[in-house]
Amino acid sequence: MPRLFDTHIHLFRIVDAAGCLARFNAFSLSIAPDDWSGQLSLAESHGALGLHVGLGLHPWQIHTIAETWETHVKMLETHLLHRAYLQVGEVGLDFDRRTPAEPALQKQVFERLLDVAHRYDRAVSVHVRKAYDEALAIMRNFPGLRIFLHGFGGGAQVAERYLDHLNCVIGVNGVVVRENARRYHAMVRAVGLAHLVLETDGPFVNLPGRARFSCEDIETVCSTVARLLDVPPEQVAARTRENALRMLNDTR
Repeated sequence: MPRLFDTHIHLFRIVDAAGCLARFNAFSLSIAPDDWSGQLSLAESHGALGLHVGLGLHPWQIHTIAETWETHVKMLETHLLHRAYLQVGEVGLDFDRRTPAEPALQKQVFERLLDVAHRYDRAVSVHVRKAYDEALAIMRNFPGLRIFLHGFGGGAQVAERYLDHLNCVIGVNGVVVRENARRYHAMVRAVGLAHLVLETDGPFVNLPGRARFSCEDIETVCSTVARLLDVPPEQVAARTRENALRMLNDTR
């Protein structure tokens, strides 16, 4: 089977990162400045193994740097300037009432981060929850920006609207394994392989019924998508890998 590509994983949090990279390629994301050094070290030690890394400011973490976020965005820009391999993410909007940062601050930070990614021509991994209209309105201001929509839960109609207006792919995660996730399954079928990528969000997310994350989880996501689309797993692996490499501007 073609080599799988996990497009959303936090490898610097996984003890056996090299073991995972022996099984698949990865786009490793970070969520706060405290994670950045781990990401950079990971890239320096494992970049030759098919690893891409992103530096991000997650909407759940914005409140912790509310007074200094502009300084951190400038730091991110400096990292991008000196490291051509770096991408941006995880970033986004999350208007769930449990998210500490106010929506206005989230939008301000999100727009600035997208501007940096756009100016440096880097891919960006985007988290969106309960802010689909607001996120789309902001992302449309950056035509051509290469966007991974991480763990997208907006349903088929919203996904199609995003695909109509953005240069994006839809990340399918472990939710697809749930037998009762009918709305999610409908989205996967509506989007189809042309615009899908695979992800685990490990080690923070376990597959249903599993006690902990495993590097093999991406294989389960792949085989489940194959059953939903009634195609061989090899076809899912090949096309989602192609989609990921295209968005990362990686010709390897």
